[in-house]
Parts: sequence; structure tokens; C-alpha cells
Amino acid sequence: MSFSEGTWDSQGCTDTITVTFTATDECGLTSSQDQTFVISDTTSPELITEFPAPISVSCDNIPDAADLAFADNCSTNVTVTFTEEYMYTTNDTEEYEIKRTWTAVDECGNPAAVVEQIVTVTIDEFVIPTTADACVDDGTVDLNQFASDLDEDSSWSFISGVTNDIVLNDNIFDPSNLLDFTGDYVFSYTYTSPTGCLETTEVTINVNDECVVFPCTSDDIIISKAVTPNGDSYNQSFDIDADPGCGFRAEVKIFNRWGALIFESADYPIGINATGSPDSLKWEGQANGAIGNADTAPNGTYYYIVTLKNSTGNSGVGLPPFTGPVYLGTK
Repeated sequence: MSFSEGTWDSQGCTDTITVTFTATDECGLTSSQDQTFVISDTTSPELITEFPAPISVSCDNIPDAADLAFADNCSTNVTVTFTEEYMYTTNDTEEYEIKRTWTAVDECGNPAAVVEQIVTVTIDEFVIPTTADACVDDGTVDLNQFASDLDEDSSWSFISGVTNDIVLNDNIFDPSNLLDFTGDYVFSYTYTSPTGCLETTEVTINVNDECVVFPCTSDDIIISKAVTPNGDSYNQSFDIDADPGCGFRAEVKIFNRWGALIFESADYPIGINATGSPDSLKWEGQANGAIGNADTAPNGTYYYIVTLKNSTGNSGVGLPPFTGPVYLGTK
């Protein structure tokens, strides 16, 4: 008995082959019988690259998905579909998961081969410090220029400064009202990235008055040579006369001839008719207890030191201290 194969009759996912069996006796008589075999693809594709294990990563270092390969024992056309699902909730600071799924199907409709990987992502906060200078007369400052990323759910916050009396209109900082309060002002902006990272830009702006031009010189300052507080309205007090537009503030110290400090004011009124608070009254011969128990200094010559400062209280006006004698006549 012998057999012979016929030809393949391919039907796509189902193939057939016919085998003929022939029997011959010793007389040369033969008898044949055909048998048909049906061959079907019933196996799903299989992963042929390394299986992607679960991993834990930071929100700023999420790796790309692996490029997985699948093969099928019968089909030559395997289609792989990749999906990635972020389980992140906006503004949530808890860790979250990314579900990665690779789905491979053959052309014969066998069950899909599915491979999943879970990526656990931790939320981290990154602070980006930066500094800048701003002069009170140079106009407003757009804080957005310091942030590399912006979103509609975030806004700038004022953190600290020399004074809390600032003007912040959304992202616009106006230092024009801070002439008396120059120094550092700190602002913060937190951007949430698509992967959940908190990226905080912290800007420290040093507000100064270096652009302010003071129009006065030493020649514009007139200081009393004599004080005669006798009620006749002439030379009633120790006066510092200057144009208010100069923007000066004065510190005054009065000494007797032995060098004892008898009067001091950190905010002395400027102007002949200027008045001040009880803490900044003008000197009319007060001794402040420096001469025994007397409240008024005796007649004589005294010496002053006048330090002019700008309106911020800084000695940045370029004028040296004024010193000299002043005569006090109380009789």
C-alpha cells in the first residue's frame, strides 16, 4: 500500500490537504481511497520579547512604553494595539497609576493576547528659585516672565515682603507705591504638570529706589544757626529747610560742648513751619534729662549732626552728614 499527497487548498485561516491511499494486490489490482485533512489556526499570538514588569517612578521621570513584539504560529499578520491610561486626578498630591496595555490579534479571530504593565507614579514638588530687581519708578513687573509653564488653574501668590501693602493684579506687580518700603518681596506660582508634578516658581524681587532722582544738593539745605524759643515766632526751633520735593527724611542729634547727647530724633520734621508727631517734635532747647534734672538746656553753643536720608530711610541720597554749631538763647 502506498499514499500520496495532493495540493494544499488554502482558505485563509483554514487550510485543507487531500491524501490518497492506494492498495495493490499481487495480481496487480489496485484500489484507492482519498482522505481530506482540515488544518485551522486556533492559537492566539504570543509575546516574544521580555515581559514588562511593574515599576515605580517619579512624576518627572516617567519612561516611554516598551516596544513589544508578538508572533503567531500560523498567521503572518499580527496587529498590536497599545493604550495608556493615566489614573491621575488633577491637583491630587497622592501617588497614582498608569495602566499600559498591549493587545495583539491575529487575522483569524482567535482570542487576543493581552499584556499589561502598571506604572506607579509618585507626586514630587520642585521649587525653582529666581531673583530680579525692580525700581519703584520703572513701572509694573509681569511675574509671568519668570514662570516656564502656566495654566489657567494657578495664580501668583504674595509670600512675604517689607510691607504687606502691595498691589498685585493677577500676574502684575506694581512697586510704585513702595518708595518707603524698599527691599525684598517674594512671590510664588505653582504649576501642575500633566504628569502631576508640582513645579513652584519662587521669585524674589528686590525693590529699590536707584532710579529715583533727588533734585536737591547740599546747597539747597538751610540749617538753623540760632534757636531762641522766646515766643516771638523767630528762630523758635531748630529748623532744616528743604523743598519737600527733595523727598528727604532727617535724623538729628544735638550735643552739648562736652559731647553729651541732649536731643535725638530719627524722623525730624523738615521745613520752617513743619510739624511732626510727638516722636518727631522739633528741638526748642529740650535737654531730655541729659543735664542734671533740667528739662531745658542753658544758653550756649551746641553742636548738631543732621543726616539726610531718602524717603525709604536709606542713606542713598549722596549727601554727607551736615555738622555745625547752633546757638541756643532761652532768655
